[in-house]
Amino acid sequence: MEKKQGLSTIILSVAVVIAIILGSFSIIQGNQHSEDAQAQISSLSSEITSLENTITGLNGQVTALSAQLSAQFSSLNQQVSGLIQASTAVPNAIAKILPSVVFIEVAFGNPSGTGGIGSGSGIIMDKAGYILTNKHVVNGAFAARVITSDRRIYEVDEIWEDDITDLAVVKVTAQNLTPAVFGDPAGMKVGDTVIAIGYPLGMSPAEGGANATAGILSNLSRFFWIDNTPYYDLMEFDAAINPGNSGGALINLKGELVGINSAGLDTAQGINYAINVATAKHVYNDLVQGEIGHHPYLGIMIDDNIQVIPGEPFAAALVGAEILDLDLLGPAAKSGLRPFDVIIKFNGQTVSSASDVIRFLWRLDVNERVTIVVKRGTGELTFEFNAPKRPFSSRFI
Repeated sequence: MEKKQGLSTIILSVAVVIAIILGSFSIIQGNQHSEDAQAQISSLSSEITSLENTITGLNGQVTALSAQLSAQFSSLNQQVSGLIQASTAVPNAIAKILPSVVFIEVAFGNPSGTGGIGSGSGIIMDKAGYILTNKHVVNGAFAARVITSDRRIYEVDEIWEDDITDLAVVKVTAQNLTPAVFGDPAGMKVGDTVIAIGYPLGMSPAEGGANATAGILSNLSRFFWIDNTPYYDLMEFDAAINPGNSGGALINLKGELVGINSAGLDTAQGINYAINVATAKHVYNDLVQGEIGHHPYLGIMIDDNIQVIPGEPFAAALVGAEILDLDLLGPAAKSGLRPFDVIIKFNGQTVSSASDVIRFLWRLDVNERVTIVVKRGTGELTFEFNAPKRPFSSRFI
């Protein structure tokens, strides 16, 4: 009996030990599974973080791409808008100026019938009937009439002609005419598109209306003489003009007046000239106030100054305007200027030739302040004075 109890105790002890061993093994396995699960969770967490970063990066790329596409669309819209404006700029400019350009018919000679008929163009500058044109269009006329673009006919009441430039003003009695607007000459540059409007070859509004041609500015500082008339402030352009265009409008793409069509070369094509409004505006304002021959005056006679280029003994350049003679009672002489002084600056603008001085001068009003810098010997001197009204028929400028 005691042996059986001892055997049972041993068996029970072994069972307990086995149970403990099995329990410990299960705990170890459980711990191992827990560690594996935690490792998997940690790995998944890292992957999620990486995906979140990727998504954030993609969102940034989408935002940047959206901004880029928006900028490209905006640029494209601007280009399309610019093309539309360019395609309509010339017609719009013509439509704006057309009511201001008139046909001028002139009877030359005398009322007895000897003489002839001529024609040209003009530009309405005031709704009360002041019309700017070329002097050679109306010079010598005993009668003239104006026909507007809408075929209204006005007899010319008065004609004022400038004593130096090829400019004149005719006056008609009218109301509610459409005046042109002077453009800004300072903003013009070679290559700008310009449009010439006028009535060439005697074709009046009753015979089809005005003629319009477009081209570009080729030069902004031409000068020459025609029949003892100086043209010192000319713009050259290649838009076609013909006889009868004289006195008509040269406009920019805003429809603003930038020049008065005045001359073309019979011996060349695409070379035509208009008087710059920088000069024409002053002359017009003086003429409508009855101030004929109202030009600023320096009292000097000048010519181009030509100097050898340093280091190039066989080359020369135009450098300034040399004073050849002075009116001893004129403002230049009184201020201290002398013969052989070389003008190199006029009111802050560089002078390369004699024509520069005349062009700058004619753009001033009478009694306006003048500052002239000259080279005298090896030094430079500055002179300041007011430019009074030019004496009639003076041989000095």
